[in-house]
Amino acid sequence: MAASARQYQAETVEVPQSRKSLDGKGTVVTLQTVTIGFPKKSLVFGILAAFAMCFLILYRYGLLSEMNLKLGQMNRACASLRESGRVLKVEIESTLQLEDIRNEAVARFSMHEPATNQVVPVRVPKSQYSVVSDPAYIQSVSDPNRGLITRALDALDAVLP
Repeated sequence: MAASARQYQAETVEVPQSRKSLDGKGTVVTLQTVTIGFPKKSLVFGILAAFAMCFLILYRYGLLSEMNLKLGQMNRACASLRESGRVLKVEIESTLQLEDIRNEAVARFSMHEPATNQVVPVRVPKSQYSVVSDPAYIQSVSDPNRGLITRALDALDAVLP
């Protein structure tokens, strides 16, 4: 490192130049001084360019980190909204009372049961069935304070009726 630093230090070099004298008796040697300077402008420009590139890279990483943080927050909010939507759907389906709907239709809209010739049987494929779950079971499964053994037993109960 010290040797390379010495290379760029300002040096004065004497370069011999010969020329003929006017009286014709011989040659006169004169010395010309040449100064080799340190490349300050290019060094300063290189350091500033490197600093600007580093700053640009750090700025971009900062933007990416901020975007990832916002994305994580939005994903968590979306997941909680989906879960609350599922719970509300199960709650609505479990509180749906067909007898109350029938009584309301007869009393409010003067509807009546169809005759046997008005009934048309419809076949629904098995893939179109909907299953309503018990909200108490869903809440017990989603409880984060349950132990591993309790979760395993609940999974076994869900598989084997």
